[in-house]
Amino acid sequence: MGYFAEKLPTKWIHLENALAILKGLDIDVYEWENMLKLAQKNSIQEDELLLFLNNQHKIGNVIFFNELREYIILQPDWLVKCFRCLVDDWNPEKRKDATSLNDIACQTLETTGELSEILIDQLFQKEPTLQFGNRKRHLLRVMEKFDIIVQPEFKDTDNDKCHKSHSYYLPCMIEKSRPFDDIKKIFIKKKCRSNNNAMVGF
Repeated sequence: MGYFAEKLPTKWIHLENALAILKGLDIDVYEWENMLKLAQKNSIQEDELLLFLNNQHKIGNVIFFNELREYIILQPDWLVKCFRCLVDDWNPEKRKDATSLNDIACQTLETTGELSEILIDQLFQKEPTLQFGNRKRHLLRVMEKFDIIVQPEFKDTDNDKCHKSHSYYLPCMIEKSRPFDDIKKIFIKKKCRSNNNAMVGF
């Protein structure tokens, strides 16, 4: 089978057809275990399924990462809606019901780009039919892969241990940059992992 001048296994056609059926049923996300069972019915084992899904990701048909294989996002537009939910839905000028959101969290997002867990949960709850909240952790990790959001890693100066921040940041919301030394002053007992001369958005 030729696909954009790339030779691919003929038996992948059956899986492509199965994907098309699932997408036609408006299924946004599919569990890895179910996809594996579907592949095995078509004599495709796990290693080859990974190759197939990576190829489908490359051509933009699905969103899939080997290290995040718990779910396969069948509708890439679903992820776009999730991103839009985080970027636009908190803004009172964009949504009438945005006033029900946490005011402090919204102000923090607007001024620093920091996206708190509280605000993420509230925004996801505003789109119940898309069920973002049911797959919150996976969605956040996928958005990290695309650099849509960033979860900083900090290092405790006392015990030299690293840990993730409790909040995420939306780079597109950050309007100003500060020198790294200024950032260290903000996080009194912590320091960000970065080059000494780096400019860190905040």
